[in-house]
Amino acid sequence: MPRFVWGGAGKLRSYNPHPPMRGSQNTFDALGDFLNAAFDWANPRAPERALAIKGPDWAEKRVAAAQRYGVKFTPDVAPQLFLLKAAKMIASSRHGQERSRFLNIFRDVLSATRYEIHFGPGDAITLISQTDPHPLLLRGTSLAQS
Repeated sequence: MPRFVWGGAGKLRSYNPHPPMRGSQNTFDALGDFLNAAFDWANPRAPERALAIKGPDWAEKRVAAAQRYGVKFTPDVAPQLFLLKAAKMIASSRHGQERSRFLNIFRDVLSATRYEIHFGPGDAITLISQTDPHPLLLRGTSLAQS
């Protein structure tokens, strides 16, 4: 997408393909659908591409880097990253694809840490600890209630 266009008077004008206005999301989605079809790209909004468990971006990056280098997290050293990695492992199993079964297994893992589950917002769960001021929010298809 261009960052700017030449205006009619020869001046540079900024270009926002997704301006903050009503109806913009539909137009932007239509543009995405057109580009996906024209270049045979995968649709990032396709339901089959939805993540089973998704944590905050900072935690996702650290877990991905640790996985590349074979680093393991422990509940003592990095409890939030340990819980995110465990949640991803449970969700990828056949037992963790349904919310109630996922939560039953995840509660056993959670007992190794000082975190508690709080439900919400929506289908998400928030992991809160008395000793950590930063809660960990997890979302994904494994946590969907419907």
